[in-house]
Amino acid sequence: MAAPSQEALLLVQATDTTADQLRHRRANLPERAAVAAAEAEAVAAKRAHEALAARAAELAASQAELEAQLSATETRAGAVEVRLRSGESTAARDIVRWGEEVDHLRQRASAIEDQAFEVLVEREGADAELAAAAQRLAAAVADLRRLRAELTAAKGAVDTELAGLEAVRATHAGAVPAELLARYDRLRAHLGGIGAARLEDGRCTGCHLALSPRDLDDARRAPDDAVLSCESCGRILVRA
Repeated sequence: MAAPSQEALLLVQATDTTADQLRHRRANLPERAAVAAAEAEAVAAKRAHEALAARAAELAASQAELEAQLSATETRAGAVEVRLRSGESTAARDIVRWGEEVDHLRQRASAIEDQAFEVLVEREGADAELAAAAQRLAAAVADLRRLRAELTAAKGAVDTELAGLEAVRATHAGAVPAELLARYDRLRAHLGGIGAARLEDGRCTGCHLALSPRDLDDARRAPDDAVLSCESCGRILVRA
């Protein structure tokens, strides 16, 4: 029969194992994958929105430029027509020149109007795409905020459990001699989180290997407070 301090050590081990499992669960919460996917969607939606916003701005600038050109062309054509009709010059050369200039300006104005209409149509399509992209971005941001809140809550729940286990461990550890606890901590750090194991049916439950007949006999004969070790893995062995 093992000493009570060694039984307490096994309780420390059980608490540490549960804490390790909780930390692993915390690091691999399904909410983390959901947040990562939502972050990727938010980034993609933001980039798409920015690209469409830039295109819409370019089209708006093009439309404004064409409208300015159209206004200037029509103003110039109107001014030439005024000269043509005013009788400012009766010379045939001037009349022909002004008439040709008016025709040219009117043709240019018509061409600019056609361009402006094409840009207007394209801009309407771009604005519609931009509105859809804005909705996608807003939805992505909302989803991301919701999922981040869910992740925070999930982590908080695990942290609460861990805090409770820390208190339980402290209680059990208080019944273990400091030197034995320090040895356990060293072994646990190098042996996959298991520093102490039960000796059951002649086997170490840490590495699951059987003790040699001689070591098993020595373990049976050892005093209750003797600290035993597994010959195979080096873990502290606690007799049943």
